[in-house]
Amino acid sequence: EACDGSNLNGKTCLTEGFVWGTLACATGCMALDTSGCLDQYCGNDAIESPEVCDGTDFNGETCASQGFAGGTLACAADCGSLNTAGCSNYVCGNGAIEAPEVCDGADVNGESCISQGFVWGTLACASGCLTFDTSACLDQYCGNDAIESPEVCDGTALNGETCASQGCRGTGTLLCIDDCTDFDLTGCYAGHDEDGDTVDDNCDNCPTYTNLSQANADGDGVGDTCESPAGAGALSSISFFEPFLTITGWTLTGGTWTQQTDLVRGNSGGNTSAVFIRNGLALPANNYSVETTYYYNANDTAGGNYSGVTFAYKTDAGGTMVSAFACLYERDNKRLEIWEFGGGVWNSRRNATITTNANNGATRKIRAYVNDSGNIRCVFSDTAGTGDINWTKTGTTATTFAGAAGLRVYNDVTNFYSFIYYQ
Repeated sequence: EACDGSNLNGKTCLTEGFVWGTLACATGCMALDTSGCLDQYCGNDAIESPEVCDGTDFNGETCASQGFAGGTLACAADCGSLNTAGCSNYVCGNGAIEAPEVCDGADVNGESCISQGFVWGTLACASGCLTFDTSACLDQYCGNDAIESPEVCDGTALNGETCASQGCRGTGTLLCIDDCTDFDLTGCYAGHDEDGDTVDDNCDNCPTYTNLSQANADGDGVGDTCESPAGAGALSSISFFEPFLTITGWTLTGGTWTQQTDLVRGNSGGNTSAVFIRNGLALPANNYSVETTYYYNANDTAGGNYSGVTFAYKTDAGGTMVSAFACLYERDNKRLEIWEFGGGVWNSRRNATITTNANNGATRKIRAYVNDSGNIRCVFSDTAGTGDINWTKTGTTATTFAGAAGLRVYNDVTNFYSFIYYQ
């Protein structure tokens, strides 16, 4: 006997000269049965006779050549036949619905979000074309003035939000965008962008400093770019901002103040003082800041030339100034100074020389900050230099730093772009 049943005497298809397969014992046990042995190797992605296919090698065949509309052809595990289970008689993505498709591309067979049980939205076809994509369908109805999840707002229903709660100043009207997914701030806008950073003045947390990102680490009403000289937290809101599109609401004392394009020009008219006070602006006892951005109209004249902000400005019943403070820059000697008015005269309380060579047209900023310890801090900056001085007044009372605020020019002609009051 050459073999007997499953006892092949250690022989295999390989010992008999084949590549692979299953060797058996022939009837009568006198010979080996090699009918289950093969000369090819199934699984090497190469067709060897008598294979029909092997792995990804289909011998040029496709679902289409097998009579289907499309799909994915495969090879049977024994390489003896093609597997058409992944083939279909429809093509998903050709824009035409073929059974068993329920949709194809933009063709949703007349169905809509409403027919799928939703209130509104846009129905789409899912990948594979066998189901609908309802991800853009919504259970709420935008436009009925009632907020339904996940709407943020709906028409006049704003969920208690206002321009102020959205970080904007002024008396504007908050709106809801057409798809109810967010608020529309255009009704809050002033229609002006002082710093040119594409954020409207009314909604800009630093309207005189370019800050497109509106970074605001402490989440208050003052952006990081224009925080108090004393650091974040000292001030939390912008209480008043004037870009001088008009000078209505301001009162002048001395000199001339004339409206120019997007600014006001203060001219002291020689060796005198000109003050421009904002009506109705009442500063508290402390913890506030006022600032102006300006440039010079022409070369300086003989004598001291001062420009800046005045604050804690008080008058008697007849309107005559009786007390005030000022942060001023004197451009002849390039000095930043703190001044106090009392007893009918101005007195310089602190000064420091600024290293700068900025020209007349260069933008400058002067900012005064009053804290709760009777300390005045004045900060100056232009395109070429900066300065920072402070002075503490002794014997202060609850009214020492209260009063009005505005601009001051002495023996100069100055163009002021803006005035801002932080609190």
